[in-house]
Amino acid sequence: MNSWLTNHNAIFQELIERSDDVVIVTDDDFQIIYGSTSAADLFGRVPTDIAGRRIPDLLGQEITYDLDQRLPLSNAIKREIPIELAGERIVWMEVSISRIFPGSAQAAWAFRLHDITERKVREHELVRANSQLDQMIFKTAHDLKAPLMSALSLVNLAQQSTDKERVQYLELVKTSLMKLDGYLEEINGFFRNEKLAGQRQEVDMKSIVSEELAKVRTLYEGFNIEVQVNIDGTSVLYSDAVRIKTVLANLISNAIKYRDPLKSEPFIHISVSIDDENCVLCCTDNGIGIAPEYQHKIFDLFFRATNESQGTGLGLFIVRDTVEKLQGKIDVSSEPGKGTTFCVRIPNQILQPVEVG
Repeated sequence: MNSWLTNHNAIFQELIERSDDVVIVTDDDFQIIYGSTSAADLFGRVPTDIAGRRIPDLLGQEITYDLDQRLPLSNAIKREIPIELAGERIVWMEVSISRIFPGSAQAAWAFRLHDITERKVREHELVRANSQLDQMIFKTAHDLKAPLMSALSLVNLAQQSTDKERVQYLELVKTSLMKLDGYLEEINGFFRNEKLAGQRQEVDMKSIVSEELAKVRTLYEGFNIEVQVNIDGTSVLYSDAVRIKTVLANLISNAIKYRDPLKSEPFIHISVSIDDENCVLCCTDNGIGIAPEYQHKIFDLFFRATNESQGTGLGLFIVRDTVEKLQGKIDVSSEPGKGTTFCVRIPNQILQPVEVG
C-alpha cells in the first residue's frame, strides 16, 4: 500500500486522508492496493488488512454487476448501495467509481464512498409518512361515513316516531356521535404525536394515571371492571408528559375495548416503576387476549386482531409510534382467553443535561 503511494505526489495522500469520504484504489482486477484511514475505520480494520482484498469482499456482491457489466461500458459510474458492517449495522453509501491513470502501467480504479445514511433515513421516513397519510385519508373517509349515515337514518326515524320511540332513537344517535367523536380524537392524537415537539419535564405519574382513569371511568364502571394501580420508584421521572398520557390512555382504552364479557371478574392492573434509568409502565388485563399469529401485527396501522370490538385500529399504532418518539420499547405478552400485558420501557431523562439558551 505505501509503495504504491510513494510513486505519486504526497499531496494526493494528504487530500484523501483529510476527506470525510472513504477512498479505495484497486488494480484492474479490483484488488485493493490502497485504502484511506477512513476506509479502515469504516470496516473495523487497520489499513494493512484492507490491502490485497477484492472490492466485493468489502462492499458486498451488489457491486459485482457494476464491475462486470457497467464499468466496461464507461470509465466512471455512480450508484447507491447498502453495506452491512459488524454488528449488523447497515450504512448507505454513494459509490463513485472512476478510471485513474488510464493507459499507464499504473492504471487503476478509484472508489469514493460518500455516506448518505442520514439522507436515506429521511427518505424512508418521508415514504412512510406519505403511505400513512394515504391510508389515513382513505380510512377516515370510510369510517366517518358509517356513524354519520347511522345518525342521519336515526334522525329520519325519530321524526316519524312517537315521543317514547323518539327518546330511544336519540340515545342511539348519541351513541353514533360519541363513536364519531372518539374516532376524531384518535385521529387528532395521531397527528398531534407526529407533529408535537419533544419535551423534557418532571412527570407526575400518579396524577397522570388518575387523570386518564377519570376520563374513562364511566366506560369501565359500566362493565364492572376492577382497576388496580401500583406506582413505586426510587427516582423522579423526567420525560414528555403529553406523550406518556397518550400511551397510557390508549393502553387503558384497548384493555376496555377487548375485555372478555364472559368473565365475572374483569380487571385492569396498571403498574409503574421508576428509577434513574427507566420508567416501566405495564398494563395487564384478563380480556379476550390476542392470538399468537396476530401479536406481531397489532401495532400496524389500522390492524384489528378481532371483529369483536368497534376499535379503529389506530390505538396500538399510536402507542408504538409514541413510544419510539420517547426512545423507548414496548413488549406484549398475551394468551387467548386469559388476557394481555403491555409493558413500556421509557428512558428517564433525569440525568440528561439541561440545555441553556
